[in-house]
Amino acid sequence: MSLSAPIFAYAMAQQAADWLEGRSIPQAMDILPRLITAETLPQFERDETDPAAVYADRARRQSYLRMYGNICHANRKRFLNFPWSSERQP
Repeated sequence: MSLSAPIFAYAMAQQAADWLEGRSIPQAMDILPRLITAETLPQFERDETDPAAVYADRARRQSYLRMYGNICHANRKRFLNFPWSSERQP
């Protein structure tokens, strides 16, 4: 099992750049674990060497990341406000 740090990092950097340009960005993002096998390893390695291509391809991106909602500077006060699983008390 693996998370793709290069793809996640690229997404965060792209979203920061978009925010600074006044564009809408996702309000939340899940980083999805990937099962790495001998068959899937070559594609995983190719994806990690070119995270921009993965980010630009919606289907490929969604196999690594799920994004929810949208927010921009103009509507920044309307944000998702719910407890994440790590914040919930038993």
